[in-house]
Amino acid sequence: MKILVQDLNKYVAISEEFANSPEERSKSGGNLFDRKVTRVITPGTLIDEKFMDPWENNFLLSITAGPDSLEQLRTPRAETSTSPPRVGLSWVDVSSGDFFTQESDVLGLASVIARVGPREIVIDSRLRDIQHSALLAILKQDHHVVTYHGIPGSGDSLSDWQSTVAEDDTILDPQRFKPLELAAGNLLLHYVKSNLQGNKPALQAPVHRDADECMLIDRSTLKALEIRSTLRDGSFQGSLLHAVRKTVTKSGSRLLSQRLSMRETPLHC
Repeated sequence: MKILVQDLNKYVAISEEFANSPEERSKSGGNLFDRKVTRVITPGTLIDEKFMDPWENNFLLSITAGPDSLEQLRTPRAETSTSPPRVGLSWVDVSSGDFFTQESDVLGLASVIARVGPREIVIDSRLRDIQHSALLAILKQDHHVVTYHGIPGSGDSLSDWQSTVAEDDTILDPQRFKPLELAAGNLLLHYVKSNLQGNKPALQAPVHRDADECMLIDRSTLKALEIRSTLRDGSFQGSLLHAVRKTVTKSGSRLLSQRLSMRETPLHC
């Protein structure tokens, strides 16, 4: 599993045997057992596999766009216009329950992806036919594991969130999240649900991120400062995080990594 999923970025389907009822045996020609897929394991949907690094988040990131942005993205060099296309982002660590949402434009997308550092990116299937855009260039440049996924309906409600996170009217107030964030969150949860096949992860309340609330670290600066990896060989040893990581718990280590790379420092500091 480690070689296939973590090292080679492959998808693995787990199938198990189930005993057939008398009615099912007659329909299947007397077969005593039937095989069903119980889970699909991808790089971004790991739960409690022993080969996971407990000191780092294993984020799954989703990207979606509204109808207006879709039309803009289909136009060559749309990202250079005075009003770049807007996209909705949502990312979750299924193993720890960390859940975030944000809206961004295409120009800042590369930096957001670099700060999150996702193991897998789920893209709205409506973006599959966009061949000439900054989005496609970003994904090719950093060799991300990309999966296209679609959901029925508009996907801009909180229906899929209610059964996954804490049912709190204040936390899940739709007014706290922009429509593109809701769509990205629903795309993400629908993908997780379809892969886990009934195994419901316990996610924390979603946290809304705003590009103006804190100091931003762009993609180039993140690499130049060697915050999570070195410039020479891309290793963790020798990075800033390696030097300052003196946390006692594994969850504290993951939080420290987020604060160093995901603009957790307020603007007034």
